[in-house]
Amino acid sequence: MRRLFSNIEFLVSTSSLIVLVSVFAAAYSNQWHWLARSGSILTIAGLLLTFRPLVRMGLAELLRSQSETDLGGLVDTAEDIEKKRQLKMDGTASKWGVGMAIAGTIVWAYGDLVGGLPC
Repeated sequence: MRRLFSNIEFLVSTSSLIVLVSVFAAAYSNQWHWLARSGSILTIAGLLLTFRPLVRMGLAELLRSQSETDLGGLVDTAEDIEKKRQLKMDGTASKWGVGMAIAGTIVWAYGDLVGGLPC
């Protein structure tokens, strides 16, 4: 479950697809509250991405990794390379997550008002 909820592509694509389907469903049924509800899913996905290190490692492992001191070596090991890759992915996920959380909050708050806009 951790692996799934820390997967950047899965969270971005799934939550975006849900919002897109909600837009079409709301436009078809003229019930725009469905669009607003989909904003909550986008917000949750954004928060999961923002807190990706915690989701990926769990609290105990995250705290342990923060307290370690790595003295390095002459050549990076496979473990070091993977840690650097994950750190870079955590940064990317956090950027996407903040944007998604903001967008999701706006959709969640005002999505039901879209149907009342003049065309």
